[in-house]
Amino acid sequence: MKINIFAIMIFVGAILVAIGVFGSKLESAKNVENSQDDRQSKHKKAQKDRDKKQEELKELINSKQLVCDRDKTQGCKLPFKHQQKFGFTDNTGKRRTSALIDVSAGGKKESYTILTMEANNKDHPGNKEIRFPKLKGKKISPPFVIKKVEDKLLFEGEIFDYKDGAILGWFNGEEFGVVKPCAFSWNKDERGIEIIDRYNNVVFSMEYNPYTKGLKYRGFFKIDESFYIFNEEDFTILSDVSLAEKKIKEIEKYFNHYGTSILGDRIKNPRMDFSW
Repeated sequence: MKINIFAIMIFVGAILVAIGVFGSKLESAKNVENSQDDRQSKHKKAQKDRDKKQEELKELINSKQLVCDRDKTQGCKLPFKHQQKFGFTDNTGKRRTSALIDVSAGGKKESYTILTMEANNKDHPGNKEIRFPKLKGKKISPPFVIKKVEDKLLFEGEIFDYKDGAILGWFNGEEFGVVKPCAFSWNKDERGIEIIDRYNNVVFSMEYNPYTKGLKYRGFFKIDESFYIFNEEDFTILSDVSLAEKKIKEIEKYFNHYGTSILGDRIKNPRMDFSW
């Protein structure tokens, strides 16, 4: 009889343990589901906020309230030219033009072949833009766009303050602008442009390589809760703000932005070789 009672006790204990494990799994699954729903909710809210900022930016551009912070005689135009293009005849017998453009970011070079924006390509469905920097494996659209028309490279995109989401600046074709006091300064010459934010960070930098005709992007941006940081030779994604801020500080300035700085005054040049 004692053996039977003991056996029954073991059996009941096993059932209770099984119920506990099953309940724990149910609770864990519920927590995971809630976490996924929370992330999706945050993503949708962030997307709505970005869409709202885009509309605000369009209104500012249309009302001409966005201007360069330097004298306009120094120019609000991007310095980049790209004269190479290739002609070809498509399967309809029409003459088309395309261009090969290299864009380096985070130590990696990507080569893009796009159709130019000339009239002879207007009715062609092929790709006419480059979205950069490339984010492999990420379901996120890169924030900047390059198009080519004749010998000019046209840029599109906006730069935002990573703390409060305020608009820092914008690119609109071959022109650009920054919003003061959101952006601290910009500087440029015939080979590059650099914008720094009010926290003294290089938020956007683009350089032109006269040897390879390629472009190199450096800078950072924030999407949802993640920082995408592109330095000279590395690319990092961080969600921890303090770690991200330290990494951002590693992006070196190429231009002088202080004191008696003048347009085109450099403190450093990028390494010019055939790697980019």
